[in-house]
Amino acid sequence: MLTFKKIPGLLNEQQSVCWKVVKFPAAQEMSVAVTYKSQLCFVHPQISSGNIISASTTKNINVGEQTNLVVDKDSGVSLFTDPTPGRTGENEIIRCENKTGGIRDLSIGIRDTPDADPGIALYFPGVGADSSVAARFTPVLLGFVTSNYVESEIIRGEIESGEVLHQNLASLADKTVWYLEWNGTTGQYSLVKAS
Repeated sequence: MLTFKKIPGLLNEQQSVCWKVVKFPAAQEMSVAVTYKSQLCFVHPQISSGNIISASTTKNINVGEQTNLVVDKDSGVSLFTDPTPGRTGENEIIRCENKTGGIRDLSIGIRDTPDADPGIALYFPGVGADSSVAARFTPVLLGFVTSNYVESEIIRGEIESGEVLHQNLASLADKTVWYLEWNGTTGQYSLVKAS
């Protein structure tokens, strides 16, 4: 299971989301490709039974930009405004202000392609009216060997298995290969970067 590290120092409540799940059959060799692109977006998610079931409204955003979540006067639907340059001194920040007049959930998502549904990286529940989520998002990927999660599940507590990956994706080469290894003596898994 892969998830992104929470952003330290934020005042907003935030929860990690299960970004990708890779299933490995017992005692068999297998390869899997996971793609990360650095296109961030803000998402107004739909939640059902603790899972983000869809991105009802999204807006691509670049570092140094901001957007607002507003309610369309004609349809009553929440939508994001087009991004504008961020506040002075926030050239490494992405920001979304909730201008709907009510409490709304927000997420930071990642798109593999410009039109693809985003994978959700972090979830911010109950963002108040006229409040914002402002973040310096560093794509630190965490990996765990566990069978307890599904993609887009909101992680509400501690993950019970040990961390096998803690990697800033921005510092990796465009293509990186890892091997998942199991130690038969200790019963522990590890991810080993191919040389």
